Parts: sequence; structure tokens; C-alpha cells
Amino acid sequence: MLNQRPYITLKHAISLDGKIATSIGESKWITSKEARIDVHKDRSLHDSILVGINTVLADNPSLTIRHIHTDKQPIRLILDTNLKTPLTSKVITDGLSETWIFVSNKVDKISIKKFEYFDKIKIFQLKSSQVELENVLDILHKKEIRSVYVEGGAQINDSFLQAGLIDEVNTYIAPMLIGGKNSPTSFQGKGINYLKDVFQLELKSVRQIGKDIKIISQKEGQVCSQES
Repeated sequence: MLNQRPYITLKHAISLDGKIATSIGESKWITSKEARIDVHKDRSLHDSILVGINTVLADNPSLTIRHIHTDKQPIRLILDTNLKTPLTSKVITDGLSETWIFVSNKVDKISIKKFEYFDKIKIFQLKSSQVELENVLDILHKKEIRSVYVEGGAQINDSFLQAGLIDEVNTYIAPMLIGGKNSPTSFQGKGINYLKDVFQLELKSVRQIGKDIKIISQKEGQVCSQES
């Protein structure tokens, strides 16, 4: 753990022009199979995988380790202010790993009770009207979760950026151009107004995986890594 919170690794996959999908939302697949297998290796290094509700609704992901051998699946973390996670989604029904859903104080008890019938599902209701990252990470720290692998999407990424809660960024760059002002990038939201305030990183490694490039960057001044 780092500073009384888990180590945060943020992963994103982009085209050469920084896009994570086309203007109509198509994103499978930007990166190569080799790069996607490497992602599963990185998942195996972390205690948990985190996404927002928009990713669950758009992709219905499994958020598990596949393609490589593993003795333990990471805990799946869903940030879901209004508890919109479908009862039929894979993270609820597949039973392959625990799923922890973080919701606001606006969610009623009846909605929460519906999830009690599923094994390995835990609902954490926060005392605030929004799911604040600091509160989530405090709970994870108390639950002895040492590391979190953030897989977006763009609003979640921006939340971590705005809060300064990023220790490492794993960037996969595919040799393609998507273009389009409406094609999404890895970070949406407010962004940073002034260059003097940007989140500074240090390059740690650059290597080719399949036809793609993987760049590992760490927060400037960081003295430890997830692999250390």
C-alpha cells in the first residue's frame, strides 16, 4: 500500500492520434491480441480491477484474468453512484470473482437487497451523494486491498486525474489513426487548464508488444512500483 491507500495503476489503449474508439463508439479491437494478453498479465499483478458503471453498461465486461494461468482472480470494483448495474451483467452472474459495488446514499435499501441473492457480490453504500474516490480507497485500504488496476472509462480516468490519485500509467498505442472530433479520448471531463498544473509522469519503459507499443510511466518522484 502507498500512503495509506492502494497503489493505483491506470491502463488505457489508444490509437496514434489518442483515440480510444471511433465516433460511433466502436473500440474492439484497437490493440493487438498480444497486447490484450499482456493486459491480463498486468491484471494478475493487482488485487483488484476498477471500472465505472458506464463501462459495465456499454461492454458488459467480465473483468477477469484469461489467456494466462492464474490461481486467483482480482476483486472487481464498480463505481456506480445510482446502482444501475444490471442484475444480468457478467460481473454479477458469472461467480468467477468477488464484485464490490460502491454506491451513494441516494440508493434505496430495496434496490440493494436485490443483489443479496447473488454469491460474491458486496454493496458498499457511502454516506455521500456521490461516490468519492478518497472514500472508496479508504475502504479498500481497510479491506487490505494493496493495488487497483483502473480500466476506465474516460470519466473514471478523469476522476483519478483530478484527484491526483495515479501512481502508474500503462499506455498501449496501436499504429492506426482514427480521427474525428467526436471520437473519444482516454480522459474526458474537466481536464487541466494550465500546463503548470498538469500531472507529471516519468517514463519507465517503452517496448513493442505485437504490433503495438507499451509505455509504462510513473508519477514523478515515485519511489516504488507495482512490480517491486
